[in-house]
Amino acid sequence: MTDTGAAPLHPLAARRLIRCLSRMRDLHPDMTVMQVLTLALIAESPGILQRDLYRQLGATDSAAARIVAILSDVGSRNTPGMGLVSMRVNPQDRRERLVELTSKGRRLWDDVSRDLI
Repeated sequence: MTDTGAAPLHPLAARRLIRCLSRMRDLHPDMTVMQVLTLALIAESPGILQRDLYRQLGATDSAAARIVAILSDVGSRNTPGMGLVSMRVNPQDRRERLVELTSKGRRLWDDVSRDLI
């Protein structure tokens, strides 16, 4: 084998990540990496502004909106909503939307967080 200079894989970290991703897959077999990333960003910043979330995702507004819709109760044309996030109007600026985890999303994220420890 050739030494690529990369750090060796840490088996425990790999097992934890597999357990975390398996939990997500069990929730929704077709969950994408972008959906998991979106969920993580919302968990990291509860009440994040919709536009800030979209900017952090680095996705187009329409793609990010579709992801949030699938993670919420709304869903998309072919995918039912997961009920993990909700959006509400920002009381300080009614043009803005705040995105946060639902109680179901919070329970899932708590489980995922424990998987990673």
